[in-house]
Amino acid sequence: MAVTGAVRAFIAVELPENIKGAIGAASHGLSMPGVSVTHRENLHITFAFLGSVSSQTLEDVVMAVSAIDLGRFSVSVEGFGVFDPGNPKIVYARICAGAAELSALNSRVMGALSDVGMSDEGRAYVPHITVARVRRRLDRPAIERLEAAFRGVGSLGAFEFQGLSIMRSDLASGGPTYTKLGFISSASAPKAPSRTGPR
Repeated sequence: MAVTGAVRAFIAVELPENIKGAIGAASHGLSMPGVSVTHRENLHITFAFLGSVSSQTLEDVVMAVSAIDLGRFSVSVEGFGVFDPGNPKIVYARICAGAAELSALNSRVMGALSDVGMSDEGRAYVPHITVARVRRRLDRPAIERLEAAFRGVGSLGAFEFQGLSIMRSDLASGGPTYTKLGFISSASAPKAPSRTGPR
């Protein structure tokens, strides 16, 4: 993996363009003071944050995750919600179909990463797509305007999970820039060992 020095990295499930477009269209009303809407090209399903890691660590991560059967399943996205409604920090798009599979996969992946020295964030994993971040505490009228902006958002599309992407995050004043460093396909799942000998 062509990386020089330490980089901020994370693992994500990338989204097809039609779902990015649907989320982008549904999030127009979220633009208000104190709320930063995620750029369309940065939309993804959050999977695991790796932190600041070296090229060697990234290689170890890829090796560890590649040894896992990632599986194939459908993922659907429907509606928006907020974490901590009384003091919202993140507006997210909900994962409906596929949420249980992603959660189970996250447990397996985090177990594999711990074997190569990566620490768990220690929080329960909730599959979601970050649509906007609330940068300051909102008063009750502002919270109500925020909630009204996404009330009624319905189905945003569905797709087939095909694997996990290793992403680089470069921070800037205009928001982060994400670059794909690698992709681990669910089609390249490890095969079970063949049985030999008498039946």
